[in-house]
Order: sequence, then C-alpha cells, then structure tokens
Amino acid sequence: VVKIRPAANLTVNLGPAPAVTMGAKWRRVGTTSWLEAGSTEEAAPAGPHLVEFLELGDWRAPTPIPVNLADNQSLVLDATYIPRSSELSWASYFGGTSMDHGYGAALDAQGNVWLTGDTTSSRPFISKWSADGALLWSTNITDFPGPHAGFAVTSDTQGNAIVVGVTRGAYWTVGGYQTNYGGNGDGFVAKLSPNGAPLWSTYLGGTNYDCAYAVVVDAANNILVTGYTASSNWVSGSLDNTHNGGDDAFAVKLSPSGAHVWSTYLGGANTDRGYGIATDTAGNVIVAGSTYSSGWVLGGFDNTYNGGSDAFVIKLNPAGSHLWATYLGGTNYDCAYAVAVDAADNLLVTGETSSTNWISGGFDETYNGGSDAFVFKLSPGGLPLWSTYLGGTNGDAGRGIACDAAGNVLLTGTTSSGGWAAGGPDLVHDGDSDAFAAKLTPGGAHLWSSYVGGTNTDQGEAIATDGAGRVVIAGSTKSPGWMPNGWDTSHNGDWDAFVVSLADRPLPLIRIQSIERVSDSSFRLIFTVTADPPPALQVQRTLSLAAPVSWVPETSAVITPLAPGLFQADVPRQGGQCYHRLHRP
Repeated sequence: VVKIRPAANLTVNLGPAPAVTMGAKWRRVGTTSWLEAGSTEEAAPAGPHLVEFLELGDWRAPTPIPVNLADNQSLVLDATYIPRSSELSWASYFGGTSMDHGYGAALDAQGNVWLTGDTTSSRPFISKWSADGALLWSTNITDFPGPHAGFAVTSDTQGNAIVVGVTRGAYWTVGGYQTNYGGNGDGFVAKLSPNGAPLWSTYLGGTNYDCAYAVVVDAANNILVTGYTASSNWVSGSLDNTHNGGDDAFAVKLSPSGAHVWSTYLGGANTDRGYGIATDTAGNVIVAGSTYSSGWVLGGFDNTYNGGSDAFVIKLNPAGSHLWATYLGGTNYDCAYAVAVDAADNLLVTGETSSTNWISGGFDETYNGGSDAFVFKLSPGGLPLWSTYLGGTNGDAGRGIACDAAGNVLLTGTTSSGGWAAGGPDLVHDGDSDAFAAKLTPGGAHLWSSYVGGTNTDQGEAIATDGAGRVVIAGSTKSPGWMPNGWDTSHNGDWDAFVVSLADRPLPLIRIQSIERVSDSSFRLIFTVTADPPPALQVQRTLSLAAPVSWVPETSAVITPLAPGLFQADVPRQGGQCYHRLHRP
C-alpha cells in the first residue's frame, strides 16, 4: 500500500500491530538510527535510496524497498511484516476400511515423526515416518485381544519411542516393573527401539479401571506418565499414596529401563484426571488435567475451586514432592488437555472452557460462545502471565500444545466454528468440525491460525515441533481428499488417523521491489509475486483507511509483466491524499 502527499519528508508506516508491538522499525540505508513505525525522516536528501527494516524473530521483515526521492516530495510508505506462518509440507492418512484414530505424535532428534493411536480391531499401533513423509515402519504394540489404545508417544535422546495408553489385555507386557495385569483395564507403557523392536513394557494399574494418557521424558531419559485411575492398590513412594475417591489423576516416574521410581495420586474426593505432562530443565514434573474436587489444590495463585469442572496444574519436584498447584477456570466447565514448558521453564496450558470470567492478558479476552479453546501461560512459580481464548461461536477445544526455541506457542485442537482462523494456509471452515493449528507469540499475541481438514469431521489431538521450524499434527479424520504429498493420499473408510507436517515459515505472496515517482501525475511500482501461476491482480485506491474502508478499482492503472514473477504497475496520482493497494479480486 502506497500513500503519497505533497511535502518533503519520508514517512514509513509499519504493520500489523503485533509486529509493531514486538519492535518493528525502519531506516534509510546509510543512516544509523532505527526509526519507529509511523515516524518521519525530515529533509531526506533527493535521489535514490533504500529503505530497510529490522528483522524480528517472530516476523519476517519486508524486503528493502528502493525509493527515488525528488525535491519537495513527500513519500509515505506502508510496509507489512509477515508472520512466520505455516505451509503444508506433507500429509497422510493412516488406516484401513473401518475405524482408525490418531491420538499422539512426536518428533525425534533426527526429524523422524512418530504416530500412535488405535486401529479397527482396537489394537494400539505405533508408526515411524521420515521427515519427508515416507512411512518407515508400523506395528501393533500388542496382538492380544483388546480393546487397547495408544494415547501418547515421545522419543528419548537415543531415538527410542515410548508409548502409553490403555489395555484390557492380559499377559503381553514384558520386562517392566509390573508384568501382571491388574484387571478391568490398565494403563501401559511400552518402549521400542528406533527400528521398532520391543525393549520392555509394563502395566500401570490396579484392580479397577486405569488409563495412561500422556508421557514425557526428562534430560536423563526417565519416563514421566500421567492419566487417571479408579484403583487403590498400586501407587507408592511419593506425595500421596492413598486413593481419594472416584477417579484420581496420577503421576508415575520410571527409569529408562522401566523400573518404578515413584508414583502418586493427585486429586480429591470427586473425579480428577491427568491429561497432560511436561518436565522442565531441573527435572520437575508438571501435570495438567481436570478436577471436580475442592480442597486439594495448594500453593498456587488460585486455590479455590470455581465450580463446574476446573482445570488444574500441579508441579512436583524430581522426587515427586509437591511444589505448588493451582486451579484454572471459572464457574462453568473448564478442562486442561495438554501442558508444555518453554526454554525459560514457563508453563503453557491448553484445553477447553465454557467460562466467561477468567481469561486476561492475551489477544482475545472475550468468550466467543459454545466452548472455546484457551491458552494459559504461568511462570515457573505458578503465577499467571497471560491467557487467551481461541475460537468462534460454536464448540472449540485445544488438545495439544508445544513451544519452539523462541518461546512461541503452537497448539492444535478441534473447532466447529468458522470465521476465526487468520494468517494460515486454510482460512475456510470446511466441515462439521475441523482440526486447527495456531501460533502465538511468547507474549500471547496471535501470529497465525489455520483450519486443518476436509469436508467431513476432523479432530486435532497432538502437536510437536522442533528447532528447524517443523510442526507435526496428529488426529483423526472422516474427510476424503485433503492429503497431498504423503504416503497415503486416499481416505480408506470411516475414520482414518492422519499426520500432517507443516513448515513454519513466512509465505509472502507480493513483495514490493521499488517505488518511484514517474511524473507529477503518476508513480511506478516494481513487485514480485511468488505464486506460480501468479493470480490476477488489480490496483485499488481509497481516500481513507478509517473503517469501514471502501476500495475502488484504479481503472487507469496498468500492470505489465517484466519477467517470470516480476511485474510493473504504473499508477496515476490522484489529487490530494489517497491510498493504493495491490489486490487479488
């Protein structure tokens, strides 16, 4: 967008607002001081110049813009930073002709992708994929009669995979500390080599129903597991060895060889469930989940049960002792499904909320209706830093969360709401429900969000990221026709598991190369278009950027191709002040 008015100054406006907040600046090459957005360099010397922009970690700076200043000319440039958005690298279905689901995903140090879930016959599976989407191998974790399901997977520093889930099958675990089936459904942990060979496996549970729902490894490759249990006879060695009633959340620590280190119940007299687990640089253990119990949460910023169901976060030291815990939520239903830790040991929590009275400091503080996804950031000591809603007027829930090396927040989940995704590769809500992906800055500003899915029902369950900017999402889909470039691009029937790999990088479409005054009655743009083939473009103008903005075609503007991807636009100058833009009609 170019704004021209009579004067002798060079002014540069920068956007969008989150980039300005993060420190977007500009300067004329040859000068030493970076200037703020909207500032003016007065009496800039006539002649050719290059305007450059300060690079930001979360935003890609505009390409330097050549300008040719004439005496008594004022040029006002509007330059836009581009968020580090997402581009679909590859995606694949995984399944057969009936019901298959994806619940957990992870990336190893070599960039390989791990996927776990369950298959038609209720067998828990694990599959390994190369960084470019080739299926390397897949296996059922057990062939004993079920039902069973794999709910989460992680990888240790040696490239081994650790899978957790639930099983109703006896006599299949080998080498772990509990090889006897407790009964009525047990959690399980299974460790496999990089080539898929079983190393050891163990039950987790007692005589009632028990489920292992999330897993993480610490720096020493110890294994931390959370879930929920109705059994009173299997937890020992830590904070709370007494079952409190209903379902209790639990945390378990195992050695790399599968030996029991400690375990603890977490909860009160009613239903409490652990859904997410993380560990920090000191080896502390963080569990997040949902609770209907009062009176057991201590040491955090909110020790009062708020009603309905509350999310909770609890932090334990490496030996399993209590450090602090807090409720998260309002007066209605609130649940935390996942937790992550950034490089500074801050905690990021996501989940689902139907409460209107507890979110503040993030980019969306207004409850949107139905249920909303949320992100809540806590300090290492459990103090609230910011929180935000995500979603629209229907049902939305965050199911997985991760942090990149810069502290940005990535999350996935499921949405039934259209019209709220922005800046990502797919902004159209396609079906009954879509998976979604979103990225926020460390301060809670929105960078981009995108729908993920097709025309039927799609659910996002897990997300992982690495230092190379890759993002992997896993879930389940009933939609055909939306998987490009992957191992299996054909929907196989009913529910399929899916895995999607995104390249988290800028996606510019139009880049201004130069702007110059041709005469008193016209100016010229030289610009590039990265799309192939390039879309039809139109020059439009408006007299004001005050809402509502009314853009009209500049019918006498002429766009001429100069080379593949390179174009020239000759635009007439209107009397007085006006704004122009290049637009795809």
